[in-house]
Amino acid sequence: NYNELKNKNIIFFENLEEEELRKLYSVCDLFIFPTRYEGYGSVVAEALALGLPVIITKTGLGWIIYKKYRHNKNVME
Repeated sequence: NYNELKNKNIIFFENLEEEELRKLYSVCDLFIFPTRYEGYGSVVAEALALGLPVIITKTGLGWIIYKKYRHNKNVME
């Protein structure tokens, strides 16, 4: 539940401008995308494009992006 997660120091961001999003990615060490179903994995592509290592599940477009770019040094199996 959203309110329970907010109480555990999890921050939700909505409608960020591109520059704000880049700043958030820049302070991350790792991008984790633990979805069971995500039809469009643009966030995986964004994280890879900005040089972040990613951890994803084997599902949806995020997995297809991973398979295409797994030669990238930031993508590990």
